[in-house]
Amino acid sequence: MEFIETGVPNLDFVLGGGLAPGSLTMVVGRPGSGKTILSQQIAFHHARNGKRALVLTTLPEPHVKLLSNLRTLAFFDEGLLGDRVELINVYRPLREDFAGAGTTILRLAREFRADLVVIDSYDSIRSLAADETGIKELTYELSAGLGLLGVAVIVVSALEPRDYVLNTELAIADHIITLRSEVQGARGVRTLEVPKMRGAGQRLGLHAYEIDGRGVRVHPRQESVPLPAETELGNERAPFGLAELDAMMGGGPPRGSSTTIVGNPGTGKTLLSLQFLLDGQREGERGLFISFHETEQQLVAKASGLGLELPAALNDGFEFVHRVPAEFDPDEVGMIVRECIARDGVRRLVVDGLDELLGGLLDRERRLGFLTSLLAYLRNAGVTSCLIEEVSAATGGTVGPGSGSLSAYADNIVLLRHLTHDATLHRVVSILKMRSSDHDRTIREFTIGPGGLSILTLAESNSGVLDVLGQL
Repeated sequence: MEFIETGVPNLDFVLGGGLAPGSLTMVVGRPGSGKTILSQQIAFHHARNGKRALVLTTLPEPHVKLLSNLRTLAFFDEGLLGDRVELINVYRPLREDFAGAGTTILRLAREFRADLVVIDSYDSIRSLAADETGIKELTYELSAGLGLLGVAVIVVSALEPRDYVLNTELAIADHIITLRSEVQGARGVRTLEVPKMRGAGQRLGLHAYEIDGRGVRVHPRQESVPLPAETELGNERAPFGLAELDAMMGGGPPRGSSTTIVGNPGTGKTLLSLQFLLDGQREGERGLFISFHETEQQLVAKASGLGLELPAALNDGFEFVHRVPAEFDPDEVGMIVRECIARDGVRRLVVDGLDELLGGLLDRERRLGFLTSLLAYLRNAGVTSCLIEEVSAATGGTVGPGSGSLSAYADNIVLLRHLTHDATLHRVVSILKMRSSDHDRTIREFTIGPGGLSILTLAESNSGVLDVLGQL
């Protein structure tokens, strides 16, 4: 089937392809959920593709307020109004002759030669009907009449999609898109669901969406995203660029694998991950750094203090994304990662940090599924990743992933920790796990100075420090 593109980022993916020609789509949700913005965004995209969209409003007020709001959105194009987008208020003619409402709407669609008709909103039309029979007959007439013309119809309504028996429109509709806007805790959450989609395999369940100056943008649930074709990687490695650490890992992390860098504060986790991306950038591999802590400016300052040329890398093969932990959607992060892989050819990824990423999921039951889905996607795409996990523990030998940690689902675990010896704080590194490769099981001391981390050989490591570790 050839679908009609909605032009709403990622909505067609959730719908299973788009809207079917001649179909009736109900967009339902409470006031303020974005129904009008969504339907107008689809209409203007339709018009920009050379088609014709007829938008029928049913509120007893002029279009001044509607147009004022639309002008703030990037998809709005004043030049399309009266040409490929026709905006008509039909409240008065429908109030004066509700029995002829279907005939009126069909006539307007023919006169404008519309490919798409938007009715916003059906609630006003419902208020004009004498009874449920009247609204049922009108809905059937519009669905059949416009369907025969091959015209797709979008009907906006505040109906709840729970009862298909009581709501005639929902029973007749070919597609139903539900928008929800609610508060969970102190955080506002918007979710979209497609409970009904005739003739297509929609992505079931809830998907996040946002509304900003661009309009509506959907963030498909990470677990619903199919895996890409598996990349053939052989025995390739994606090294850190630190000779001793890479040797401990048999040449570095296997390409396409995931590595959790675990450690308590101040052990150099972020710095090690930066060196991982910078080494890839030197080898022509694009990198993506997702931070829930430092901003880009703060990260540049940290790197510059150690002589790392991060500004140059950011202009050539190194991308940076910052999100505030309390106000972000993990599915948006998953979407950003997939887009950077597809659009920019990203081959190395750092997430700083893992706890913040998974903590953004208000449904705790999703955390394991989200992480394993993301890691499987990265593995198939041939992207090598480093996930930073901070553990708050005192110095000593027992520092590591906690009992509730999901870092164990990564392929490799690099552990950084502090030790005290002779009243001095020392840093040591060890490889706790490598799933598909043998690795060095010794513990090495490392330093942080100009140029970043420097891993010492076993002979160079302070034997007293390692003796202390053996006694813990």
